Amino acid sequence: MTNSKDRNLRDHSGVFLPPPLLYALIFIGGMLAQRVWPVPILPPAIGRVAGIVCILSGVTLEAWSIRTFWRAGTSVIPVRPSTAIVTDGPFRFSRNPIYVALALLYLGATFWLNSL
Repeated sequence: MTNSKDRNLRDHSGVFLPPPLLYALIFIGGMLAQRVWPVPILPPAIGRVAGIVCILSGVTLEAWSIRTFWRAGTSVIPVRPSTAIVTDGPFRFSRNPIYVALALLYLGATFWLNSL
């Protein structure tokens, strides 16, 4: 029989590299590659507008997701134990809208910087 302390130590997503750090590392790698092999993807004016739209959408979705977690009383940090299953707010539409928000931020930065 396990006690609640043992269960809490195991009750997390198993993520040991925080997703924002993973996105940042890949983004930095892409920026280094862009210096060696520049590949523009959009005309600058269109890229800035698309970048702003994606970044604002990502920030909004991230804030909505975090607020929904806080209201449910559970942690956003994936290595902490889960205390609730969240199925409302943006979680009605996506299993993990925080990852969608990170992808939108990444895409927005890619458009803004006009870098494949």
